[in-house]
Amino acid sequence: MPAGDPRVRVIPALPGPRAHLDRITADLDAGFSCLWLVPDALVASGVAEELLADLAARPDSVRVVPPSVVEVERPPAVPTVDGRALPSWAVGHPAFEEVAWSPAPEPVHVPVVRLADRVAGMLVGGPYDDPVDAVAASPEARRRVVVVCGWEEDDPAAVGAFLSRMSAARAPRVLVAARTGDVRAGALDPLTGRTHWWWGVTGRLDTAVVVGTGRPGLRGAVAREVVVELAGPDLDLAASLARSWDGRVEALEGLLDVVSPSVVPVGGGHTGHPPAALREPWSRGLADLWEGQVRVSPRAVPPGRRAEVVRSLVWRAQHRALTPVLDDARAAIEVVFRSRASTAVLAEVARDPDAPLELGPMCWAVAHLGVRIPQHERRLLSRLRDARNALAHLRPVTDDDLDGIEKLLG
Repeated sequence: MPAGDPRVRVIPALPGPRAHLDRITADLDAGFSCLWLVPDALVASGVAEELLADLAARPDSVRVVPPSVVEVERPPAVPTVDGRALPSWAVGHPAFEEVAWSPAPEPVHVPVVRLADRVAGMLVGGPYDDPVDAVAASPEARRRVVVVCGWEEDDPAAVGAFLSRMSAARAPRVLVAARTGDVRAGALDPLTGRTHWWWGVTGRLDTAVVVGTGRPGLRGAVAREVVVELAGPDLDLAASLARSWDGRVEALEGLLDVVSPSVVPVGGGHTGHPPAALREPWSRGLADLWEGQVRVSPRAVPPGRRAEVVRSLVWRAQHRALTPVLDDARAAIEVVFRSRASTAVLAEVARDPDAPLELGPMCWAVAHLGVRIPQHERRLLSRLRDARNALAHLRPVTDDDLDGIEKLLG
């Protein structure tokens, strides 16, 4: 997500994320420690930091300072033969001039002060034998919420061990915010801990807020609905299309910023966390649970299926946006039609005299039974029929029909 886009920066105030943070806060208030797992994309955009700052703004919280690190020197390169180290007496010998040299490993960064010791130093001071025991035994510390930012730490095992021990001790409460690679821990004891995934957090209303109002009129309303339906939980895509798309259906697929590798949708995902098969695309912000369905961003749909997926989502959005418009316009034309049609024609068009007249039969009667209605209503009736037929056959309404309907209704 582009950190500078104002539509994306409203995420902390959106109703879905707001409710998500409120659930975490409620668990902390109830005495639970919490592990909050977010996708890498949310951290990269800076949004995760904003959300964590919101959670950490409570008066009883203390946020752990990030670790200072030192770099351990690289071991010297070692000459090898067939993967085995060369003995010291052979180093420099002419017979071993062509030996391979093992690559020097990357430098190792180790924290100057471990996580548990940093927490103990902030809440207890010293001296102590075991930092976790010291924190758990401190009356002042037990009233606190210790906030650990996992993406600022450098030892996933230490983060996991600290969370597990503090959760078992029941106090103080701990909130660990992390990507999946930032913490190495088993399932928390449900009696003392809760795990919250950024999964199924946003919904239609959240995406609609990011999209905004856009252009006025029927085309604007349809375009907004299309962007919301197409982007789904991909708020980055929603903001991008809201800026760049002119509402022409024929140009939509070409505006997708396609990413690779592509993602094959899978089922599941209704258990509060992403299925294992979607963990990687979820971390990239390309898969999520949205409105009760697992959604893969169209940017990541395999090329062979992308056109079909886009067409299906456009149809779904148009159906949602246009159905009430078509119904109202049909009802208005029916009034005019009934005032111009004979009893015999009305009986032929609709067997039930009390049933609404459908667009197709009215259009047929105007063309073949001599029902004369004003030219404006006649043209509108034809456009409405074509749009209704397209939607009924699961096809998107064409740009030409959308333009015609907007013009005639305006």
